[in-house]
Amino acid sequence: MDFIMLRGLWLVPVLFILLVACTPEANNQADNGPQLVLEVTIPPTEIRATRFLSPTPTVPATATFMRSTAELNSPLDNVTVDAQYVIVTPTLPPSKTPTVTPTHSPTPTITPTPSLTNTSTSTAFLLPTSIVIPITEPAADVANRVCDSTWGFIYPPPESCPLGAPVASQGVYQEFSNGYMVWVGSMDAIYVLFKDDAVRRWEVKRDFFDESNPSMAYLDAAPQSLGAGMWNPRRGFGLLWEQDAYIKNRIGGATQQWEQPFSVQVQTASDGTLFVTTPRGTVFGLMSGGISWDQFTGSLPPQAPTAAVQALPPPENAFPIFGGK
Repeated sequence: MDFIMLRGLWLVPVLFILLVACTPEANNQADNGPQLVLEVTIPPTEIRATRFLSPTPTVPATATFMRSTAELNSPLDNVTVDAQYVIVTPTLPPSKTPTVTPTHSPTPTITPTPSLTNTSTSTAFLLPTSIVIPITEPAADVANRVCDSTWGFIYPPPESCPLGAPVASQGVYQEFSNGYMVWVGSMDAIYVLFKDDAVRRWEVKRDFFDESNPSMAYLDAAPQSLGAGMWNPRRGFGLLWEQDAYIKNRIGGATQQWEQPFSVQVQTASDGTLFVTTPRGTVFGLMSGGISWDQFTGSLPPQAPTAAVQALPPPENAFPIFGGK
C-alpha cells in the first residue's frame, strides 16, 4: 500500500505543471480578475498496481524473534532513508562447514639405489728414488748381544748365548797322534775327539775304570812306550783304548806319556754346542750330535802338566752315553 501512495504523490506535480502551461500570457490590460477560459474536469484516476504482489508468508514465531533481534542489533547507526519504513537486512544463517574427507596418501615405493660403477683407474704410489750416500767414516761396531748368562772362558765369545753359567769340576786331558781325550768329572764321561779326517768327529763314552777291581790294576801301572814317541794310555783312557778297537786304531797312540789332571769347565750354548776347556788354555767346541768340533782361544791361563792323576771309580752298570764316527 505504501508503494501505491508514493505513485499517487508523484502525479500531483505533473498536473500542476500542465495547468501552469495552459494559463494565458498576461497582457498590458488591466487585471480585471480571473477569467474562466475552459473548464476541464479530470476524472479520478484509478491507480492500479503494475504487478500483483504475492501474499506475505506467515513468519513463524521463532523467525519473528530472530528478526526482531536482528533489528535491535542492526549494525546501522543512522537511517539514511525515509522514516516511513525501515530496511531490515536479514542475517543469513551460518553455513555448515563441510567436513574434510581424509585423503589416504599412497604407500611410497622404495626406489632402489643404482649401483655405482667404479670407473677410476688405480694409480700406483710413486716412491722416492733411494739415494746412496757414501760413508766417509767407518761404521760403529754392532753392540754385543745381551744374554742372561755370560761366557766364562771363551774369547772372543760365541755369537750364541749360554744356557747357564760354566760348571767346573775335576778333569783329565791327554793328547794322541790323531786326536784328544778329555775326562769331565761332573759328568763322569770321556770325550774322544778325532782329528784324522777333514771333517772332525767326536764321541762321548762312560768311564768304566775301577781302581778297586784287581783285574784293572795293570792299567794303573806306568805307561809303556809304543815307539816313535808314543805311549799307551792309562786308567780310564787305557781301558777305553783297549776295549774299543775302532777308537784305538783311529786315534792312535798317546803323544803324552802321562795324562794331565786339571780343573775343567764346561758350558752349553743355546744351539746345543758344548764348550770344554783344556789345560793348554784352549776351548773345544763340540757341536750337537757329534758331527764336528772346533778349537777356540780361551781366556784361562794354561796349566802345567803333572806326572799322573788318580781317576774316580766308575759307577755300577755304567754304559756309553752316545757315539758317532
